Amino acid sequence: MESALLGFGVKLIRTMTDMIPATLQSNPSFLSQSNRSLTTEQLFKTKSHVFSNDELSLSDVVSFLRVALNILVESVTDVMTRTQKSSNANIEAVAECFERMSDMLDHLGVLVNHNLLPAIQKHSPTSKTGLTTHERQELIGTALKLKTMSMFLVLALESPKDDVVSWHRILRVDFEYRDKTFDSNARKQMDSLLSLMDVNMAAIVDTHKMKNKTLRNAFTFGAMTPYWFQRQKSRARASWGHSIADVHMAQHAWNVPCSGVIPRVMSMVTLPSIKTHHIFHVPCSHPLRANDDSAKKVSIPVRLLCGQKMPFSSNCVVLHLHGGGFIAMNTFSHQSYTRRWAIALGNVPVFSVDYRKAPQCPYPAALDDCFSVYMWILANAESTFGCRPDRIVVVGDSAGGNLAACVTLRAILENVKVPNGCLLAYPVLHLDLKYTPSYLQAVDDRMLPYSLLLVCLEAYAPPDKTERSNCLLSPLLAPTEVLSRFPPTRIMVGDHDPFHDDCVRFAYRLFTETAHKNVLLRVHEGVNHGFLSLAMKGIGVKVFGLAVDQAGKYLNELLGREGAEMVQCGAEEEVEEVAVEVEEGDFDGNVAPVVEQTNS
Repeated sequence: MESALLGFGVKLIRTMTDMIPATLQSNPSFLSQSNRSLTTEQLFKTKSHVFSNDELSLSDVVSFLRVALNILVESVTDVMTRTQKSSNANIEAVAECFERMSDMLDHLGVLVNHNLLPAIQKHSPTSKTGLTTHERQELIGTALKLKTMSMFLVLALESPKDDVVSWHRILRVDFEYRDKTFDSNARKQMDSLLSLMDVNMAAIVDTHKMKNKTLRNAFTFGAMTPYWFQRQKSRARASWGHSIADVHMAQHAWNVPCSGVIPRVMSMVTLPSIKTHHIFHVPCSHPLRANDDSAKKVSIPVRLLCGQKMPFSSNCVVLHLHGGGFIAMNTFSHQSYTRRWAIALGNVPVFSVDYRKAPQCPYPAALDDCFSVYMWILANAESTFGCRPDRIVVVGDSAGGNLAACVTLRAILENVKVPNGCLLAYPVLHLDLKYTPSYLQAVDDRMLPYSLLLVCLEAYAPPDKTERSNCLLSPLLAPTEVLSRFPPTRIMVGDHDPFHDDCVRFAYRLFTETAHKNVLLRVHEGVNHGFLSLAMKGIGVKVFGLAVDQAGKYLNELLGREGAEMVQCGAEEEVEEVAVEVEEGDFDGNVAPVVEQTNS
């Protein structure tokens, strides 16, 4: 068996060294000669090193795979980048390049997934394959990435030749603003934060199979300690976790900020004080499916934040829908920025919805909850809290951005009051993951790897993929007659975000298909996914606080309050903090228990 495994390894190396240089040499002229030469030289140098050993081991094969995969990712990214920057790219040449790369990856995928990998998986780490546990895990992860790259390139051939992103026909657009505040210091802070996330994920890989939540959380925090001092090991372990993650592991990882004592610590250390912090419940009165009797029994928790005490003397309202991949997190975990908004907006209340989560409650449960709260605010906010929703803005990030856009589209489709504005932060706009260049960011992304992205979407979206073209799942696919009624919109996204390209497409459609053309796309250069939530006091990235403040200014604009004075966070030092008990069980996806109503 050892010789058979090594035979597969040798075949794989020889195939890659034969195919990759030939493919790169056939690339269009915009792939620089220096890059092709460097890539080819690096590949043959690695091959020479591998075959110079007296005895080839599978460890050598893994090392070679690592180098080859990096070359593939860099080469494809280089092709895409140069294509986007070229106003007269040879579309046929690019398509030919993709076909060659796709054939190559298909061939490699067969070798890795059907020959080498299954044979290795049959052996224990102590067998004579010569691989350590870490190397076995790395090989499996590499095979999954090869499979993803192959899928991307196959889908790339189906991209429309006139697509605004893939071929970047529009080089400068009126609706785009590029934010360049993310500097080298911010990158260092971001790297430190990503290392902390690696530690968290590595610990979860060790503990995620434990059934008891209390014990699992306790052991997870305990497991973090050794990984904290072994960052390289935690990075490798986290990468392995991303490769094997299922929905329960993803929920465990992303719900850490809502678990155990962390909420109380955050309340005392990282969250600004606020005058009104109130939790109440709203019935799910508007299920999308009229025969859904279970939805009508749901009680939806809503967190109300405001910089002033009740009752509010305002004719403006903000509805916030949090992110978390449709499967995790809650309104508490997003208070690092929703409180800042509430304070800055003064007497404008911010209603934040704890909608039901997948996979326990897939589509349309989350949309039903959010739309029900939206309709409740229109009908009851004035009588209950003294605020007239004459102007209402819907805001959401990531999965919440999807829900914010879908609530807006549903209001249009049902002929009820349409929000006066929509603020979308790095939203999910297309749930039928068609190829787009920015998804290459997710192949090995530490914030939102492609494996977790698929886990989230498969948990929430209907299994019948034809249903995912519904605009209440994929707002990017909304018909023109509906999208033309979309309100003024602000979109914020990083150019290293997997959803960047879909945000460009959506902004372009809004700009060209709405009469008001009141659309702005703010692209944060060098920034990954989820930056609004990463502005936490003490452990976050300071420059992201500027993005939070900018989002607050956008809310004022969309509310028609451009001249309103923004209250600086921290100016209300005399305010007494109101503690609200938050239990992890409230947010597992089912109906939440009643929480005491509190306010100060």
